[in-house]
Amino acid sequence: MKRSAMLDLLRRHGVRPGRRLGQHFLGDRRLLERIVAALDAPAGAAVLEVGPGLGTLTRALLDRGARVMAVEIDRALRAPLLEVLGPYPVGAAPAIGPAGLAADVLGPRLTLLWADAVRLPWGALAGLEAGPWRLCSNLPYYVTGPFLASFLLGPLPWSDAVLLVQAEAAQRMGALPGTKAYGAFSCLVQYHAGVEVLFRVPRGAFVPPPDVDSVVVRLRPRARPPVATVRDHWLRVVRAAFGQRRKTLRNALAAGLGLEATGIELALQSAGIDGARRAETLSLEDFGRVADALAQAGRVEP
Repeated sequence: MKRSAMLDLLRRHGVRPGRRLGQHFLGDRRLLERIVAALDAPAGAAVLEVGPGLGTLTRALLDRGARVMAVEIDRALRAPLLEVLGPYPVGAAPAIGPAGLAADVLGPRLTLLWADAVRLPWGALAGLEAGPWRLCSNLPYYVTGPFLASFLLGPLPWSDAVLLVQAEAAQRMGALPGTKAYGAFSCLVQYHAGVEVLFRVPRGAFVPPPDVDSVVVRLRPRARPPVATVRDHWLRVVRAAFGQRRKTLRNALAAGLGLEATGIELALQSAGIDGARRAETLSLEDFGRVADALAQAGRVEP
């Protein structure tokens, strides 16, 4: 969809893209086709899209034969979405979708689900479709971290994710230990998936243009976790360690886990980790050794 057509669509429906919701719509057909091609989903594949906006990526996915469940929180976009993906009766109220959520069922291959993607009922979606699902989205920048945490920790079976995100978020996803961008979010994503940056998207391709750079990334789930530690226990230790990242590891863990620093120090010695290190210097495997040592010492429930 050309920029002029997008602006006209927004104007006719009285929609103003909101900064609060991170709304930057992509209409460049060449870029949309590159995103969908990167997903490489066969016809009939179940695809979850978060933040369809004006439906341009949705339409590109449908043109490839996908079955799309598009999740949108902003009801003001309903009329333009139905126009782009229709024609459908705008005046009719949404029906009841999965888990009692409002939905527009626009045929056998498209459902618009009106919900907060961060709080999706993953169990209900998994019950609708055995999967594996694909995830393909121009993710609103403000929701990237919370949504991916919810998605990755949920029970929905998935095989691929191709996401248009803020360049800084992509950098944090793939960051290595010892770098400034490395943090709890990096660990969470890398525990579950491999991260590959595919290509950049210029600011001028969006309506309205964002103030930051954007890239398309691909996530593919790991065949097995990189550490044998129970995930929730490992993640609790990771989050505690990065909760006060300017502190030494022993002090950050003591504060984050509510334990005595001396007990933390003994567990770190058992794991072969210097308590004076900072969280950003530890690998995923290092955090696994720390979590195991804390569990073995009875400091934290495994």
